[in-house]
Amino acid sequence: GRFYVFGGEETEGTFDTNERYRPGTDSWETMPPLPTARHGLGAVALGQRIYALAGGPTPGGSSSAINEVLILLEGP
Repeated sequence: GRFYVFGGEETEGTFDTNERYRPGTDSWETMPPLPTARHGLGAVALGQRIYALAGGPTPGGSSSAINEVLILLEGP
């Protein structure tokens, strides 16, 4: 029932953005930022956690092996 959007990039750097969209109310919420700013990452929701996987820490074709867990205080 909710969608999350993480990270991003522009020529000046990467973002630690974490936002949640609620379709039922057509509203966006700003959530606590990612621990590591990056772009092009993958994410998997499992229970009350979202696993943020890999992604580039610098603009362009960068990559990393960073894996972080975001713990949700309410259901996803």
